[in-house]
Amino acid sequence: STLEDEARQTIDRIFELHQNGVSLSEFAILVRANDSALPFIQHLEMRGLPYQFMALRGLYRKPIILDTLALLRVVDQPMHSQSVYRVLSHPAIGIKPNDLIQLTHECYRRGKSLIDVMNLAMTLRGVAPETSERCAELLQTFSRLRSVAARKPVSELFVAAVKEAGLLGYVSTLSERDQQENFRLLQQLYQRMKGFESITADHSLRRFLEELEHEQASGDEGALKMDPEVGPETVKIMTIHAAKGLEFGHVFIVNLVDRRFPTSEKKDAIPLPDALIKEQLPQGDIHLEEERRLMYVALTRAKDAVYLTSADDYGGLRKKKLSRFLVEMGFERFERG
Repeated sequence: STLEDEARQTIDRIFELHQNGVSLSEFAILVRANDSALPFIQHLEMRGLPYQFMALRGLYRKPIILDTLALLRVVDQPMHSQSVYRVLSHPAIGIKPNDLIQLTHECYRRGKSLIDVMNLAMTLRGVAPETSERCAELLQTFSRLRSVAARKPVSELFVAAVKEAGLLGYVSTLSERDQQENFRLLQQLYQRMKGFESITADHSLRRFLEELEHEQASGDEGALKMDPEVGPETVKIMTIHAAKGLEFGHVFIVNLVDRRFPTSEKKDAIPLPDALIKEQLPQGDIHLEEERRLMYVALTRAKDAVYLTSADDYGGLRKKKLSRFLVEMGFERFERG
């Protein structure tokens, strides 16, 4: 009846099949858009089932990448208090939450940046001696990394930074699955830096961060490379686009309601004049036919069983209509007594 029910019953079914001997790597949940994956991820976590969300984009939104970029921004811009705060609040740094609150309070009270207050940590009341010592150590680390940044390309600085700040050591303490995932993401950021160095004359940290800011301002969240064959046994969650060429024993195609799948066609903000279009477009609804092809892709990912799910309520005022693809396949809405 609701999206919550749909997600719960999907994961219940996966759990039941897994209990009966089906490997977790045989399950895939296919969504039309990345944003639709969240309820299913939440129920997998509630059930304690390991999963891999195989988004094609979103590298720059991953926590380990946000942590690393914050560290690099501190090296380049020590007065960037938001980045300094993220570094100080990381478990690898070991600063107690109460001490961090005290440091940020002093920033507001004195009208100074967080890096300035770190320099004053030894003189502040209410800050533990070990936190003051840690602040002094970090300031020395930032100074050493700035020296590296002045001499080395950004990829070499990256390697030095994640080691010296303790990020690599922290990742090594995580579960095997989380270790593999975080190391894979860090490797992709490193490769992104190497790609940057291959096409620009200026290999500096500042130039890289400037390019990254331009990308993010344009809406680019960073490409993600996924290999479903790599890593431990997990349930795979991905968009239908990402599933092309892959096969799984049991495939769940979810959110099969009108406007979710097929989606509504988005009109171009600036329509292209007919006189500029050389090709003669085929007759019919091109967007709908492309959605239909995606449905065919989704259905043919399954080797043993495919599950088609929908709900009445996705948070709107009206009950959702079944996807036209379900209707065309002969399904009718199940009316509850």
